[in-house]
Amino acid sequence: MKLIERAGLIISLLGFLLKLLLIRTGNPILIISASVLAMIYFYFGFALLNDIGFRTMFKKASYADISTGRVLGAIGVGLFLSIVLIGILFKLQIWNGSREMITIGATGLFMTLLAAGIVFLIKRKTIDSFYKGIFVRGVVALLLAVIVFLTPGRSLIRIYHRDNPAFAELMIKALENPQDEELQKQFDDAMGREHNK
Repeated sequence: MKLIERAGLIISLLGFLLKLLLIRTGNPILIISASVLAMIYFYFGFALLNDIGFRTMFKKASYADISTGRVLGAIGVGLFLSIVLIGILFKLQIWNGSREMITIGATGLFMTLLAAGIVFLIKRKTIDSFYKGIFVRGVVALLLAVIVFLTPGRSLIRIYHRDNPAFAELMIKALENPQDEELQKQFDDAMGREHNK
């Protein structure tokens, strides 16, 4: 599982770098890899964060030494990591809803990590792999979420379309004025020409 997680992170980063370099294959690579990674966190976070392998994930014996609280905590962290990741993807793609997803995911992740931190301080003397795993993943996800959240969409558009600044400015105006039908028509026409290049 950890190998799949690392591969997903590396491929997502590669897709984003290709997107920044204006290579068209970067977009689908970023979208697919980030989506797969989000699904892994969402569906298999309970196993991944408890260091349970894919082959033994559905065997009852794999959970013999793991408390219900740890499984529930891992489910919560996996859920919120997934939401944060999809929110970041939406922001990088300039899609609607990114602010809400990042806010919900980051808030939930922070609250879950806070609860895990309190439980850790009360019950543990040394940090084990479970707490280390959720704290490292959680802190990295929260930092990325804050950076992406604070990055203006205008800046991303200007970076992505630096080879066509007129299109970038038209896109910014169209996104800021969704009620202006004439502007939307101009943007749709420009988008068609951009995709046909």
